[in-house]
Amino acid sequence: MFKKFIYSTLVIICLIITQQVYSNSTKSVNTIEGGAIIYVDLNASGNNDGTDWVNAFTSVQNAVNAAASGDEIHIAEGTYLEGAEILITLPMTLKGGYPTGGGVQNIDSYSTILSGNYLNRVIFSSHSTGTLNIEGLTITKGRLNNGGTLFGGGVYSNGNIKFSHVNINDNTLADNSTIGNKFAYGAGIYGQSEVVILNSVIDNNRLGIDSDSGYARTKGGGVYSAISLIIINSTITNNLSNATSFSNNAASIAEGGGVYCDNTVIIANSLLKSNKARTAHTCNGVTDCNFTTTHPETRGGGAVGFITSNNSIITGNIIESSSETGSITALDGGGLYGILSLNNSIVWGNTNLVDGFESPDEYFGSLTSSYSLIKGENPAGSGNIDATNPGFDPLFVDETSGNFRLQAASTLKDSGNNSLLPLDDYDIDYDGNTTEPLPIDFDGGQRVFDTTVDIGPFEFQSYLGIAKNATVSGSEVTFDYYIENFSTSSLSNISLTDSLDDIFGMGNYTIITPPFQVANGGTITLNPGYDGSADTNMFTAMSSTFNGLATAQFRMTVDITHVVDQGFGLGNYLSQIEIQAEDMGKSSVIYQTVEQTPIQTEITFLQKPVKMIQPYLAMTLI
Repeated sequence: MFKKFIYSTLVIICLIITQQVYSNSTKSVNTIEGGAIIYVDLNASGNNDGTDWVNAFTSVQNAVNAAASGDEIHIAEGTYLEGAEILITLPMTLKGGYPTGGGVQNIDSYSTILSGNYLNRVIFSSHSTGTLNIEGLTITKGRLNNGGTLFGGGVYSNGNIKFSHVNINDNTLADNSTIGNKFAYGAGIYGQSEVVILNSVIDNNRLGIDSDSGYARTKGGGVYSAISLIIINSTITNNLSNATSFSNNAASIAEGGGVYCDNTVIIANSLLKSNKARTAHTCNGVTDCNFTTTHPETRGGGAVGFITSNNSIITGNIIESSSETGSITALDGGGLYGILSLNNSIVWGNTNLVDGFESPDEYFGSLTSSYSLIKGENPAGSGNIDATNPGFDPLFVDETSGNFRLQAASTLKDSGNNSLLPLDDYDIDYDGNTTEPLPIDFDGGQRVFDTTVDIGPFEFQSYLGIAKNATVSGSEVTFDYYIENFSTSSLSNISLTDSLDDIFGMGNYTIITPPFQVANGGTITLNPGYDGSADTNMFTAMSSTFNGLATAQFRMTVDITHVVDQGFGLGNYLSQIEIQAEDMGKSSVIYQTVEQTPIQTEITFLQKPVKMIQPYLAMTLI
């Protein structure tokens, strides 16, 4: 009855609860059956033979040397400086995120870092069978310099490799020796075979080479794969593929600022954001250049390949070129370049930049698009969003700050196609079911909330409802506040704010009955100092929690000492309710409503992720 009353007479405001990309990082992934476990801990003081945590190796390389095919290496927290690249020859699993001295894996709490210290590549694996699994590690500060041909600054893998809950950042391939042909592929990851990336971040990896006699060619600032690349629930951001050529008819080619694959790329529930492919050609005077052969080529700021994008967003990527002489041969695909298939996806705000002049450049190549959004376009195909109308706004929460979650009124909400969701082949939610459609969104919430999937990686989640009713008797108004938790998670730090000054004006009312509980679905503590004016928070937020699937009701009565608008005796009771909550261990994204009248029920959201305001919704005269 309580739900029916709320749904039939009141409007529900929604709160999105978000979490970081490491949404399942506190879970320990199942170990490989039959594989031995070898332990590594920087602070181990035992025999250092890897047999347990007390006797753990203190070097990752020593553990790898002791491992057989299929073994697992558990690595405790800390920063490991091996002094040389870690050499692997067999398929095995490296798992970080364990506390010093051993214990339960928790990647968020126990950071395990493998660092090249800007002196060497971090991992080199020559295995040719099976899969190398890397989980719960940060791989950083790998660097290769001046080798002519440079592959994999962070990780080089000859065979199949899978990354899970991994952060690969600040790895570099650089060659500024200028002489001869130069090639640099995959600053973060280089894979000769299949590369799988799950729940991971590939960030701020850089390719940069120069040449004055021959090619300067870069591919895949973040990731390069020769065979296939699968990216699920991951972020590829701020990576760079840069090639510069100087005189003597040299050519510069940069492709795939974020990722490059010679074959198939599958992207699901992921963000490719703010990557760049950049070329430049400069000459020391006209006599050093041949105008007909010094043509830079730049392709795919976000990604290059045979790309299928499912419920992902490609945004803010750039291809950039400049030339003092000659002309630019190719400048194609600020976001994507190749054979492209978009399903339930967003391509938005990608550009090309030539000599400082920026132009829209979402993609280049053969396109098949279904139930997707491309900025400024209305592509052929089923269910695509028409974004050609001037002023079209998809209503992201805050595009300027990079928050591409959806507002409640977004046209992308419930506009996807469930049948286009890929299968959960890699069991991204760890429930053992790999035949179900992808079950979670980028934030770890339900992938399909209500009945139809949203377009993009973020599903709009209705976690918290708020409604208000006013009953008028003479000069007294009784306000009832109804809140409901639609999720199974307990919510914390609940605050409910209502300004009586906004309704009646300062000094025009007296609180006869302060707020009290009619029904409490948790341990929500009322604020005894609430006065509707100087103190407008009805709850003591820090001590309040709200149980999953619970409801609560609160009431107060106010005597009106001055009525602003007599009307039918009701007065002008427009009010704004502000409510905020956090899921346990997660951050909240909350919205604001504006321009409401006492009888208007349609909600309009602004792009402001700090609070949620709802107007007065219903009134009963007795």
